[in-house]
Amino acid sequence: LIIISASAIFVAAVTIALILILSGGGKERELFHYEDFSYVIRDDGKIEIASYHGTGGKVTVPTAIDGRSVASTGKSAFENDSSVTEITLGALLLEIGERAFYGCDSLEKVAWNSMLTKIGREAFFGCTYLKSIDLPDTVTAIDYAFVDCKELAAVTLGKGIVTMNGAFSGCSALESVTLHE
Repeated sequence: LIIISASAIFVAAVTIALILILSGGGKERELFHYEDFSYVIRDDGKIEIASYHGTGGKVTVPTAIDGRSVASTGKSAFENDSSVTEITLGALLLEIGERAFYGCDSLEKVAWNSMLTKIGREAFFGCTYLKSIDLPDTVTAIDYAFVDCKELAAVTLGKGIVTMNGAFSGCSALESVTLHE
């Protein structure tokens, strides 16, 4: 006969609940492919770019795939891809995930869209050749987003910026930061 205390059952239940929450509820998202991208379909039916596996150069994040809008780049989607020199964000992209372009040390230019609202933590960390950025008014937070962008010299911030904690730490070439009027 095995006797289990109520507290042991409670601890086990909480542990299982945490595992399910941290793993996305236990359901695995199916990974799909489109051109040079892998993607998942989010719970809201929109697409999140999971990874890029193209040859680099000038890359355009699609606006839509199979009739679904591409709403986000996932965490680390382009991380450490030294082949990407320029990124054009799809017109409906709302979020850039944490570390999405982390370590893309050949990235020189980002063409922003007017729908973007969120740039995740360390999204452009270590993009050493990025020289200037002009963020749209819709972006509200850029905490630690551009750390160690060594060549970044000019920044224009949109009217919507609320927080930018440590956003430009280690940007040794930074000469000007301007706010849209």
